Amino acid sequence: MRVSRADKREEFLSLVKASGKQVVSRQEIVDICEENNLKFPQWFTKEDSNRAGRGLYKVPGTTVDMAVIPMKKPE
Repeated sequence: MRVSRADKREEFLSLVKASGKQVVSRQEIVDICEENNLKFPQWFTKEDSNRAGRGLYKVPGTTVDMAVIPMKKPE
């Protein structure tokens, strides 16, 4: 039985989310893939929206964007 590409992507994403981190390093991705017999997810690392810095990647669905709300001093 063949596993579809979508199923492989979903498996990888669920494993990354299970790490409980908002940002993972390239080495952490390599470790997750080796432990679970997955190929390196170039589709994930090449996507600009996933990048959080050099060798760092945002975990989809876990990042909370905080907005700064200007407040006035109480009078």
